[in-house]
Amino acid sequence: MTREQTKARTEAELARAAAELFARQGVAQTTVEQIAERAGVSERTFFRYFPTKEDAVLSYIWLKADDLRSAFLARPASESLAEAFLASVRATKTDDEAQATLDRELLRLLRNTPTLRARWLVAGWETAAAFTPLVAERLACEPDALIARLATNALLVAIQTALDVVGEHGADFLEVLTDAIGRLADGAGLATRPLERPSDSQRSG
Repeated sequence: MTREQTKARTEAELARAAAELFARQGVAQTTVEQIAERAGVSERTFFRYFPTKEDAVLSYIWLKADDLRSAFLARPASESLAEAFLASVRATKTDDEAQATLDRELLRLLRNTPTLRARWLVAGWETAAAFTPLVAERLACEPDALIARLATNALLVAIQTALDVVGEHGADFLEVLTDAIGRLADGAGLATRPLERPSDSQRSG
């Protein structure tokens, strides 16, 4: 195993340890010492990888973004952006129930913990910056083109919205995301005109 592979493995182990402890006992009750011990390393080693315990658990979440990018790159050029993105999400979705339970608990924590929520949003925009060139390539435009930036941000907002719905109602993430992206493809209601309502004079009469 190369040095880079060893570092990546240690980072992933720390991230998963943080995720499991956060899900089991909460954010405030989890310490860096506990995370390091669970991953089999020292606290000093932990701080070589992450400045805070919150960064460790967010790394666990965003490591999944690396899998998503790889799956997206493998999609055929004949697919639309929406088709390729949804197929990539499906390809990275786990069928392991224990893993799915852990992911759901982390979503709940993200929704209900302000510090995690703030860091999650910042990390999301950083991920958008890394994903934009891939979207631009599929759309045959430059990465700094408005359409590439808009499309990338729209997809990530769809993910964020779907996660919020799942966190609130316990719905199936993939079903909600498919619905959300379908609505984006249809214009997300931006061109929909409101139903005609009685005028103020009609209502007062």
